[in-house]
Amino acid sequence: MTTRSLVGLYVATFILQLGQGVAIPLLPVLVGNSSPGAGAQSVGIAVAAFGLARLIASLPAGIVAGRIGPFWLIVAGPVLMAASLVGLASADSLPMIVGWRFIAGLSSALFVTASLVYLGDAVSPERRGSAYAYFYMAFSAGISAGPALGGFLADVRGPSLPLVVVGFTSLASAGLALAAVPRRSPPQPEPLPVGEVRWRPWRDRGFIAIGLLSLLVYATRNGTQQTVIPTAAIANGLSLVTVGIGFTLAAVVTSAAGPAAAFLLDRFGRQRLMYLACAVLGLTILGWIPGAHMAAPFLATMAAYGLVSALADSATVTVASEAAPANSRGRSIGYFRVMSDVGYVLGPLTFGSIAGIVAPELAIALNSILLVGAGVAGIALLRRSRPRSC
Repeated sequence: MTTRSLVGLYVATFILQLGQGVAIPLLPVLVGNSSPGAGAQSVGIAVAAFGLARLIASLPAGIVAGRIGPFWLIVAGPVLMAASLVGLASADSLPMIVGWRFIAGLSSALFVTASLVYLGDAVSPERRGSAYAYFYMAFSAGISAGPALGGFLADVRGPSLPLVVVGFTSLASAGLALAAVPRRSPPQPEPLPVGEVRWRPWRDRGFIAIGLLSLLVYATRNGTQQTVIPTAAIANGLSLVTVGIGFTLAAVVTSAAGPAAAFLLDRFGRQRLMYLACAVLGLTILGWIPGAHMAAPFLATMAAYGLVSALADSATVTVASEAAPANSRGRSIGYFRVMSDVGYVLGPLTFGSIAGIVAPELAIALNSILLVGAGVAGIALLRRSRPRSC
């Protein structure tokens, strides 16, 4: 894979994620305009539709990418995103908004899953960690820039303008992927030795551990960071400006940390880094306990979270892409994405419910214990599995 192809894919990823980021601050306005009197529950339905589509489509996308190649899925993702954004701009009812957000979720599943399969197949093992780190760097940069762009354009001509503008840029993303990413044939499955069974993810304990770890990381992001913390912070008197700055800071730090994550993943043990990042992430989020009441620890924890999560995201997907034989990478990435999306859905339900019924502090503490426990257990298992020297 040439540097030109890599850069083209990263730029296409950035442009595509602008569309996802632009829609975030506009959804409440769109829902309110289409259904007067609709509240947070209606917005939540639209958000859940995106996550549900990803959950449904990630595994089929991985299987298809593994069998026929990921190229056309990488191109189809931005086309679907463009359609969803333009459709959302003209939606005049809640069911239409939910439907277009579901299509946006399909777009994300196709593009991201196929891109991860493509990078795993096309990049050498020595560079695979940095390839995934820079992919997530472009991913985070697009999401972090999207809300600002959407807010600015919405102030000029209403919420429809940014959606239409970014819809057309998504088509540009499809054109860029079409031009930059080679239409190579998928790797041919190698014949299995006599007596060897095909790879089954549900029988691979190591792969299940990776999937559960990613589930926890995504549950932390969508549950504690994006649900529990902003709700508690605003209820405790932190301003919307402070909360918005905190989320922007986390996204910017995640993007800026891409080169550091790339350096570490290509020079040190990836599994050890994955478990270490998980444990450190668990310790980091404890800063949100005072951060739910005070601006300084809130912002500091957001920055630290952005830094550590950059390594956690890149490490888990790199290890997952190498957990299965090369001829099963599509299924491996598909199952990995499904586990991640389960965390995306369960996180708000689990940690949000605990925060609402008992206290936000308990939700944060439980999340921290799960992350630290998983990280420490993984490191311990790695030590036990080392071959002993004679």
